[in-house]
Amino acid sequence: MTTLFKASGSAGASGAAHGSRGVFSLPGRLFDAHEAVGRGLAAYLEPLFNLAARIWMGKIFFDSGLIRISTWEKQASLFTNIHPVPGVPGNIAAIAATAGELALPVLLVVGLFTRVPALGLLIMSFVIQFVSAQTPQGIENEISNPQHYLWMFLFGYLVIRGGGPLSIDGFIKSQRE
Repeated sequence: MTTLFKASGSAGASGAAHGSRGVFSLPGRLFDAHEAVGRGLAAYLEPLFNLAARIWMGKIFFDSGLIRISTWEKQASLFTNIHPVPGVPGNIAAIAATAGELALPVLLVVGLFTRVPALGLLIMSFVIQFVSAQTPQGIENEISNPQHYLWMFLFGYLVIRGGGPLSIDGFIKSQRE
C-alpha cells in the first residue's frame, strides 16, 4: 500500500539508517486507512446509493406523469396560463412534459442508457426551478422549491456516474468486458 508520506531512508550523521519511519508515519497510515474505507464504501455502498437515487427520483417524476394523465383536460391550460415555458405552446409543453415524466423515469429506474433519462430529467428540473418558477404565475403559485436543487444534484450525479452495477447498463457493461 502506498503511503502519502514516506520516511527518509538516508543515513544519519553516524552513518546508520533511521530506525523509525519519520514524523509523518502515523498520519500517513491514518490517511491510508481513511482511503481504504473510502474505497470499500465506493465499492459496496455506491451501487446501493445509485439504485436508491434512481428509484426515488424516478418515482417522483413518474407519479407526476400519472397525475398529469388523470387531469389531462387541465394540462394545456396549466402550461399556457399557470406555468408557461417561454416559446413553447401550452399543448406542446403538456405533451412533452407528460411523455418525459412517464418514459424517462422508467428508463432511469431500470438503468437503461441511464445518462440519457438523467439528463432529460435534469433539464426538466432546471426548467421547473429557473424558468417556470420565475414567471409571475410561478412566483404567485410558489413553484420554486429548494428541493429542486437536490433533484438537480442527484441527476447530475447520475449523468456523471451512469447506472452503476445494479442496472441494465451495468449488466451490459459486464457482458462486454
